[in-house]
Amino acid sequence: MSSEYAFLYVEDDEDMIEAMNTSINLMRRSEEYIFNMKVVNSSDEAIRMLDNDVFDFVLIDIKLSREDSGDTVIEKIKKDYKIPCAILSGTPDVTDNDLIKVYKKSEISNEDVLKQMASEVDSGLFKVIGERGLLEENLKNLFWNNFYKNIDYWKDIKASLEDEKMNQLILRYTISHLYELLDSESEQYEAIEMFINPNITLDGVKTGTILLNLDSETFYIVLSPPCDLALREDDKPKNEFIILVEIENYNEYISTESTSISNSFKGKIEKLVKNNHSDNLYWLSNYFDIFDGGFVNFRKIKTESFDVLSDDAKYKKIIKLQDNFVKSLLSKFSMYYNRQGQPDFDFPKVALNIAKKIVNSK
Repeated sequence: MSSEYAFLYVEDDEDMIEAMNTSINLMRRSEEYIFNMKVVNSSDEAIRMLDNDVFDFVLIDIKLSREDSGDTVIEKIKKDYKIPCAILSGTPDVTDNDLIKVYKKSEISNEDVLKQMASEVDSGLFKVIGERGLLEENLKNLFWNNFYKNIDYWKDIKASLEDEKMNQLILRYTISHLYELLDSESEQYEAIEMFINPNITLDGVKTGTILLNLDSETFYIVLSPPCDLALREDDKPKNEFIILVEIENYNEYISTESTSISNSFKGKIEKLVKNNHSDNLYWLSNYFDIFDGGFVNFRKIKTESFDVLSDDAKYKKIIKLQDNFVKSLLSKFSMYYNRQGQPDFDFPKVALNIAKKIVNSK
């Protein structure tokens, strides 16, 4: 069964447009892909088309005629849309955009470009967060059937709240409703879910914030409870000193000398990441090229003042642990320091006495 994709091609060279049409027709014959292309030759036309039509992806030539540039279209897409797009140009080096894939016409065929764009569309990402995705659908439903339907109630609430508190209320309310979309039966996470992307939010010092000490180049995670970090009216937390626990590198516990993936080697790693290797360690995954991962070592604990942690010249905020994992980490951390030992005995002697008693009773 063929997969069908609609895309916008921003290109002013007739030869390039004709070559793309030829590629589309060839791929259609294979009955694997069907691409429906709309062509515009200026950034103004592209923006109008994006505002009035729906596309699965966009291909953009950077150097258009005269003073026109495909960068204008890219900025529009980044600002207003969530859609796969790529640069397909003979001179892609004229752009300084580092978020968009770049294909040089002389180095890749149109067919390969189209296949790669189709694979992005089919990644599953845009079915959830795309323009017609699950999130957008449910946000519209929440707006019409809840927020706007009860607008008078929300107006009454707003009358007694400052703007920032009202914003936080609406965010909490919206997120709690979206959370209900999750399948409660699903228990397995992917490692990528362990953290909150720092490009989304990394304000302040929160429980689960990972910091890099710029002097020692050591990573720490904040494990003070959230109530101790709540800011007062003077923008200071309830507790001046904040608990930090060191994050050790993987190679402290995983041998780097292994040359093959044996069952024993893999089994040791699995035991470590399941957090049942030791009661003082907690595994943290890596997160792209932002954080290399490691093990939180509860035995390496210290405190630091809020003012010092807020000094960007001393500590750099790297990333934040997602709340579900913060709770899990805090639970294990608390259990480690709340563990109770039992009085010691001469256990061989005790065992011998019990054995004698059982045998002599017969």
